[in-house]
Amino acid sequence: MHPEIEVDEESITNCVFMVISFLIYPFFVAVFRKNHAKDKGKAIFPVFNHFYKSIKKIQIVNAIYILYFFFTLFMAFFGATFFVFLIPVLLIVFPLVTGLMHDVNEFLLGLLSIQRFCLYFMPNYEKYLNISVEALNVVVRNLYICFIIKSVMLIILPYIYTANILTYTTLILLFQNLFVFLCALLYIPILISIRKARHLSSFKLHRPQNYIMYQLLLALFAKCIYAIHIFQSPLHELNEVILKYQYLDICHVSFFPQISYLLCNKKNWDSLVEIFKSRNLLKIWCCPCVKLSRIQPTVPQAMQIYSTHAE
Repeated sequence: MHPEIEVDEESITNCVFMVISFLIYPFFVAVFRKNHAKDKGKAIFPVFNHFYKSIKKIQIVNAIYILYFFFTLFMAFFGATFFVFLIPVLLIVFPLVTGLMHDVNEFLLGLLSIQRFCLYFMPNYEKYLNISVEALNVVVRNLYICFIIKSVMLIILPYIYTANILTYTTLILLFQNLFVFLCALLYIPILISIRKARHLSSFKLHRPQNYIMYQLLLALFAKCIYAIHIFQSPLHELNEVILKYQYLDICHVSFFPQISYLLCNKKNWDSLVEIFKSRNLLKIWCCPCVKLSRIQPTVPQAMQIYSTHAE
């Protein structure tokens, strides 16, 4: 008798976001590589570079999970039993790995929004607030260490205190989500202040604040939707429901950075449009490593004037 394997709503949602991330990933890589030479001298380049490398790693994890998902479907509908031994491993490893990357990237976005806020309103401290690739790597490494310690503590605490592990996890998730919400609010005074700069060609071209801001706002929008369902849930199911939506939140770990980068300014959008108009579209989608030497930027160089503290 073949084992019954259930495919729940969370797994389907997760797989849908992963497939979409895979579909747009080649275009994300192509636009990033096209802009690499010009972006390398910008103060915000270390941020671009971090998320670019992070997304590459996440796509590998996603590929493994998608294979697992379709094998699960195959087993559910046709009763095949091969690869069954991988299912428990993948169910444990995937949330741990992607959850760790999600927590680090989300907390990093919060720190970067604080940095953007300080850079904008305290430009005299720009040389102290700008961050190099090496410094960002140190920050990311320390964040990984902190969140790994957090995960270990969540395993140890229930043995020290009587509270359930779900209670500790829920409290930590509430703190992390509150941190994201407060950091997103920092963009309100920035956006109000820069309304006067909207007529400048350099502002229209680069939209400097948007890459970090878009990711934060997308994350906040998703969390608000989840919060509505959480508040409508029975109190005795609250911990389980919060963890369920945290799992769904992890599904966006590679989608939000990619879509934010492609849409964060006119230059990236124009590059994306040029890719779709080019004859290399299929080649680019099948092999993201293809260099876009034939695609030339459509924006005059003279328009590319901006201050690093407004990036």
